[in-house]
Amino acid sequence: MNTAKVIFLLVGLVASVLGDGGHLGNHLGGGFIGGGHLGAAVHGGGLIHGGVVHGHVAPVYPPAPPHYNFEYAVQDDYQGTNFGHAEARDGYKTEGSYFVHLPDGRLQTVKYYADEHGYHPEVTYSGTAHFDAHVPVHAAVPVYH
Repeated sequence: MNTAKVIFLLVGLVASVLGDGGHLGNHLGGGFIGGGHLGAAVHGGGLIHGGVVHGHVAPVYPPAPPHYNFEYAVQDDYQGTNFGHAEARDGYKTEGSYFVHLPDGRLQTVKYYADEHGYHPEVTYSGTAHFDAHVPVHAAVPVYH
């Protein structure tokens, strides 16, 4: 895009902001004279004036404690990936567990809970660790022609 097109677009944008009957100008500060949404935000008035946003009443939601649960697992036999996680939260109490099959053959499981006093994990391992015999890999000798 050449410079003339960029300038033309910028001039058109500024003209539309200043010449839209005051609506968009109010977002930017009332046509640069104060007021509007930007002026209110800068002076602490906020973007919502009296609970109304552009003629629509803003919904009021009562405060509610968080409540959710989820669970997922991944098992990819081709890559040897096997892990998962489950968690549930009710208010300030969160409980869950996650697991991963380690490269040494063991299963690591973490059961935990979190509350206003912090995160409390319990880590366990099951299975027997095994290590494959080390097979040295010899790099190919470079050949020069």
